Amino acid sequence: MAFMDVMTIRLHLRAMRVLEVIEDLPERLVVAVRASQSWLRCGACGHKTHTVHETRKVAVSDLAFGGRPTTL
Repeated sequence: MAFMDVMTIRLHLRAMRVLEVIEDLPERLVVAVRASQSWLRCGACGHKTHTVHETRKVAVSDLAFGGRPTTL
């Protein structure tokens, strides 16, 4: 039985859940995350809501994590 090498990544981001590590290369790290709060703030009106009306993908880049560029 073969075991895969699994690396645990701790990003220490409050209210975020790691969905998937997309790229884990020495020159960059790309991780898919999702907000884990039970409520979110509406992007249009700014009010808090428990109902999701739409989902948008937003890339946050140029973060330094472990000495390499990281995109969430």
